[in-house]
Amino acid sequence: MMTTGSTTPSEAVPAQTVPVGSIVLIVLGVVPYAMVMAGMSDLHDVDGISRGLAGVYAVIGIAILWIMLAILLGLGAAKGRMPSWAGIAALVLHPVSLVAVGATVDLLSSPGFDWALIVPGVLPPLIAAYALWARLPGLHGVLPETATSGAVCAAVLLLSAVPWIALSQRSSERAEVRAQQQQLPVISDEERRAQATRDWQARFEGLTPDSSFGDYLDYIKPGSPFRQRALEEARLVTDRQEQVEKLIRDGMLVWLGDLWQLDIAPTPSLCDAFAARLQKEAEEDRGKGSYWVVVEYLEIHLENLKWLASAHCDLKDAIAAVETTARGYPETPQRDRFLAALAQLPQS
Repeated sequence: MMTTGSTTPSEAVPAQTVPVGSIVLIVLGVVPYAMVMAGMSDLHDVDGISRGLAGVYAVIGIAILWIMLAILLGLGAAKGRMPSWAGIAALVLHPVSLVAVGATVDLLSSPGFDWALIVPGVLPPLIAAYALWARLPGLHGVLPETATSGAVCAAVLLLSAVPWIALSQRSSERAEVRAQQQQLPVISDEERRAQATRDWQARFEGLTPDSSFGDYLDYIKPGSPFRQRALEEARLVTDRQEQVEKLIRDGMLVWLGDLWQLDIAPTPSLCDAFAARLQKEAEEDRGKGSYWVVVEYLEIHLENLKWLASAHCDLKDAIAAVETTARGYPETPQRDRFLAALAQLPQS
């Protein structure tokens, strides 16, 4: 960029002409300026492709815009009036501001720094306005050369420092987070499993007759080390009759294969809820990949069926649905044994 010497009050102010070239450049600069602002606004988009495209638009816009600003400053220094020291400062601050905006691209790629858009948002208009001011000597009486140049240079320098201060702060915060993570104890998968088991056992030890009946289900299931104790304690749960019927209606029948052992009364409402849910389950289990579906969801209720049938519950439709589902799978000894057991159930 070119610089000019300073003027004195005694020098005559030349006739002012319209700086057409500078005005045209400023108007054309609106396009790359819009590219920069749009691109940098989307740098923390959730979609990685969108972030990449936003970065490309921003970089292209920055390159074009700062070339145009360099031309504007050159025209201002060559054909306008600015103090010689301001021309030297512009020569330095132009690339400084460019690097600062590049740093802002990095900054805006992290969440929480949207405010940094002020840097690319203010720098180009400020520099362009100063270059145009230099081409309009008639304004120098209102905006003195020394004061105006000093204020603009100070503002550009301040704005250029902002992203570097923020980047330094971000680096410090990340270093602190890494240090905290390194101080955390390393827990192996085996230790995690052991802790999960201890937590699971602690939850069981905290159960009381006032606990929800559903809280016992995970401990009653076959294979649980607390199975027998959980069955005994579940029989003491307050309002277990109402809670069990609600669990059945809510689709939790698969967890209640031991219903016959839980000191539950085979009331008409329980019979109806059990029969309706078992029939629905049987109909949903037809045509699945393997007979193990029947084992896991229907055979587990054989003892429940015996208990409820002996209490004269109406299970005809439910048993018929289970039998139809079981017969839909290939013959195996296990399937045939289950069908034989169903055939022996009393159906009242």
